[in-house]
Amino acid sequence: FNDRETQSSVKDIGTVYAFSIPFLFIGLILFIRDLWRDLRDKQISARMPILLWLIAALGVAVLSWPAVHRMNLVFFPIILLIAYGVHAVWLKSNVVFAVIVLVYLGLFVRFEKVYFTEYAEEVGSFFFESYTDAVGYAYKHADASHTLYVSDNLNQPYIHVLFITKYDVREYISTVDIPSRNDAFHILTSFGRFVFAVQT
Repeated sequence: FNDRETQSSVKDIGTVYAFSIPFLFIGLILFIRDLWRDLRDKQISARMPILLWLIAALGVAVLSWPAVHRMNLVFFPIILLIAYGVHAVWLKSNVVFAVIVLVYLGLFVRFEKVYFTEYAEEVGSFFFESYTDAVGYAYKHADASHTLYVSDNLNQPYIHVLFITKYDVREYISTVDIPSRNDAFHILTSFGRFVFAVQT
């Protein structure tokens, strides 16, 4: 589950540990077995919504370009199925279960180390870390009468401005200039004292 997109998952770790894959398949087999027993015995099963959720999520994943943010709906049933598999191991052997817990703890520590060091440096530029810092600095130090010109060399820069300045919603609504409100994505040219559409 690594789509090689920096913003989607941590390099060489992905969104689900590879160690979990056997438990996913064990969980899926046991889950379907238990669901079949429920249906055979004509019982209302809480497993059915999870199965339907998984099928729907996989359907969405198949119909869209593979990327974690487009198929993240699939991870909830996958996590439940992995837990189902790990639970089955726990019922069979407490010793093996303890080893599994230790492995997961080790993987989590590795994830934390990479996430807060290498990955933080790598992904910062994707989320325009310095851009929001610059906007915040300009907003804080510029005179209230000054117009602030903001580069739009990134997608929808006004989102960053609204976020970093905690801009007043009423003022935004009363001053925003959107040339074409029928477009799928609104392109703002200005609001308040911020002016966009400035190529740098």
